[in-house]
Amino acid sequence: PHADIKIKITGLRPGEKLFEELLVDKDNGNIKTDNEKIFIEEINESKDLECEVEKILENFEELDNLDVKELIKKHVPSYTIKK
Repeated sequence: PHADIKIKITGLRPGEKLFEELLVDKDNGNIKTDNEKIFIEEINESKDLECEVEKILENFEELDNLDVKELIKKHVPSYTIKK
């Protein structure tokens, strides 16, 4: 614990970010906390997760690439389809 450790600065690695992005919508349904940078996101609707997964598994093999993307968009609202 009392020995120096050599530190080598290597720079950013591929895919590494300098800053993290906030993935919540601060203006729509989030609860503020004492810290101005911390929010509690409210969930607008609850889904039966097991039921949703079953529906996806039942139809997944029959879908083409675009259909899979549309299925993801349906369940992940922040996902954008790139054609």
